[in-house]
Amino acid sequence: MTTIPGDKQPGSPQPGATGAPRSPRQPRQMVVTLPGEIDITSDGQVQDALSRALDDGTVVLIADASRTTYCACAGVHALLLAHHRAAAAGARLRVAASPAVRRILELTGTDHVLDTYPTLAAALAGKAALAGKAALAGKGDRMTEFGTAAYELSGLHHVLLAIPPGGEDLARRYYGDILGMAELEKPPALAAKGGCWFRRGGLEVHLGVEKEFRAAAKAHPGVLVQDLDALAVRLKAAGAAVEWDNGLPGYRRFYSRDLHGNRLELMELAGA
Repeated sequence: MTTIPGDKQPGSPQPGATGAPRSPRQPRQMVVTLPGEIDITSDGQVQDALSRALDDGTVVLIADASRTTYCACAGVHALLLAHHRAAAAGARLRVAASPAVRRILELTGTDHVLDTYPTLAAALAGKAALAGKAALAGKGDRMTEFGTAAYELSGLHHVLLAIPPGGEDLARRYYGDILGMAELEKPPALAAKGGCWFRRGGLEVHLGVEKEFRAAAKAHPGVLVQDLDALAVRLKAAGAAVEWDNGLPGYRRFYSRDLHGNRLELMELAGA
């Protein structure tokens, strides 16, 4: 992973050089070249590289994923974190996205949040952004009886499901052992209330204790999966329910239930 100042491209005249044409000073750009594959083993490196560039005072940060051939949900999560951090610092994040990266951004809906470009050159110029975000803005900015929305709904942080008192061990069995999610440490004030939190890739699930517990038999999260068949085999081997359904055009999907009976929908784009 490399970091290149975007306002010092090879072969360009340096400011103040004899005979160099003068132009208005451009906002400081920084290009961070992302690895060829981004998954849960490398997303931390991506987050660190993007964070360091913002800490250096970068105004326009360009994440160059134009040569990235595989991007898991963990990579999407890293880009979203950089987007929010850039916005908080008054900076902008642009993503030069390969077809593989654009595909996962479209699947997760984050193409409506991130400024994505088809090439690095387009990202450097700030032109020819892909249409996802602009198309959504055109729909979301309509006037209603409450006025025009001045905010942006930028993503889903977590899903909360209920468990009965003392149900943490069964939750750990399903979400930790079977689904392979990592358990997160809860803040002390929330840990005292019981329950547990898990994360894998871009998915975070919170299990909260409910005294009058009733399993969610209808309401459910819809989770995007890469290699849905492998997950189905794993769940069946663990004795968990796998109920295939073909009712959603364009997707393959099945329903499962955690060990407390909460319903989950696991889905993958058809042909993936």
